[in-house]
Amino acid sequence: MGLTSSQILPFEQAKARCSKTEFENLKQGFQILSKKSLNQNLLNKSVFICEILGYSLPEELADRIFDSLLPNSPKSSTGLPIIRRTALNFKEFFCGLILICRGNVEEKTKFVFKIYN
Repeated sequence: MGLTSSQILPFEQAKARCSKTEFENLKQGFQILSKKSLNQNLLNKSVFICEILGYSLPEELADRIFDSLLPNSPKSSTGLPIIRRTALNFKEFFCGLILICRGNVEEKTKFVFKIYN
């Protein structure tokens, strides 16, 4: 399925692209949103789409954006994913947001291709 957002822009590089205050604000926002997901450590797909992307995007595009932020699922012998995750942890969420907002042209291009791959 290609690179994940955290492979395109690793966590430490993403963290270097924002101030300490911005990082803490994003972390606090993630914690608030993860409570809506009924899990302190994960942000589920429906909350991400509703609160981050909004409902103005076509459902398939919103799903693809979310799925592009997840790490690649292990593949079975048939090549199909064994598990399909439906929630992001903070690092995946953070790397994705920084990639979208502060990524360079090459990084954003890789991400767009991942969405449509």
